[in-house]
Amino acid sequence: MSVRILRVPKNRIVAARVVAETNEERLIEKVAVYCIVQVRNQPEMLRRIPRWERWGEDERAFTHYRKGVHEQRQHTQARADDASAGVDYGTALRSYSQAVKFAPGNLLIRHGEAALIELMHAHQPDDYQRAIATYQRCTELWPEHIETAYRMAIAYSRAARPLLRDRDLPPEQMTQLEGMARLAREHLADICARLRLRSLLRRWLRNSIPGGRSNSGERRYWGSWLMPLPLPARRSQRRTFLGAIRIALAAHDLTQLHLNGRHGRTSVAADRQQRVVALAFDRVAREVLVRTRLPARGTGVRRLLFDDHTTTGSAHDAHTHSTITHPRATSQHWGPVRKGSAGWMTHYNAACFLALAMTLPDECLPTGYSRAHWQQDCNRSALNQLDRSLRTPDSTLTGDWIAHDPDLDLLWSTETGAAWAEFMNIDIPTAPSPRLPPPSAPRPAVRPRVPGH
Repeated sequence: MSVRILRVPKNRIVAARVVAETNEERLIEKVAVYCIVQVRNQPEMLRRIPRWERWGEDERAFTHYRKGVHEQRQHTQARADDASAGVDYGTALRSYSQAVKFAPGNLLIRHGEAALIELMHAHQPDDYQRAIATYQRCTELWPEHIETAYRMAIAYSRAARPLLRDRDLPPEQMTQLEGMARLAREHLADICARLRLRSLLRRWLRNSIPGGRSNSGERRYWGSWLMPLPLPARRSQRRTFLGAIRIALAAHDLTQLHLNGRHGRTSVAADRQQRVVALAFDRVAREVLVRTRLPARGTGVRRLLFDDHTTTGSAHDAHTHSTITHPRATSQHWGPVRKGSAGWMTHYNAACFLALAMTLPDECLPTGYSRAHWQQDCNRSALNQLDRSLRTPDSTLTGDWIAHDPDLDLLWSTETGAAWAEFMNIDIPTAPSPRLPPPSAPRPAVRPRVPGH
């Protein structure tokens, strides 16, 4: 087939080539890839494409990338059709790796490759390091790209999760995991600073000045962080990421509580640990729930966990705890009012935060809570946040990602979590169950200590 690309109305020939293949399907694919690559490499188009999304002049980069996406979708669909069928993403991963050879600076390829490694090796720490290394190298190549920095911070945070599950780690591994947790917090705090309006506006202006720095594609990229998302979303991309990052920072605070008094660390009193838990829950509640008119209505723990099954007091009431499991009228399933500006990533990170909170030591639990009641309330609230993430109009959350996220592993070991996964037709892979502290008896309510008294 002879292919010519013309620019109208002057009918100027942009590119021309003769394409030959053994069958019609491959011929059509080759012609389509050729046209896309040639058009995107025109000077007029290059000024409208961010530098990290350019494919170069070699058509094999885009061809292998399409093949990797196609193979990944095929394996996902095969697993959805037959749950017993094994899923091998090896061919898709090899296609991404081949595409990198011909377009090493393209972040779309790198993101697909690293996300697939996370999906395949979420429960294998040694192989998971490949995803971290990929994100780290991408941030060095394109330090201004915010999504890459966020992916790297979350990958560091997930790699440090064994601190929550195993209390008998070797000192060398403990030091390594603590370093990853510290890096995750540093990167998340840095992204918060980069998402300030002044910083984003400065980046936008740099790409608006005529001259060598002017690039309308990158100007649109920075403008997308400043402008609201299209309807039906009622927020900006900046607001969505800020909410997700603040909740990830709150989850980091929970991780530090597991290190209390271990490997030479100074032991912190129980009331101070409970205060840290309360502050972390307050930060999460501010991101996913509307503000209350009366601040004395309750803390973040109450609003997130037992707002709908107790009406008096500020401490957990064990006598009314069981009523939450009884059948109720439809209007009573709403729970606390959702914050309209919270995106699906914010609700998803809140679900991960609540799932991780199920592993807190007994001395960190709020007043009046037993281990069994704490896990039940956290589990119910985490599933509620997953529901809200799926209810968000622009949600891109998939069941495959939920099933392989190690932060949510503890949910699937409970009866309600397994029922939720079955209802959503999510096939949970077999993974080592997290180690939980042994259940304890309910503690009597005590008067909390007041600072300064």
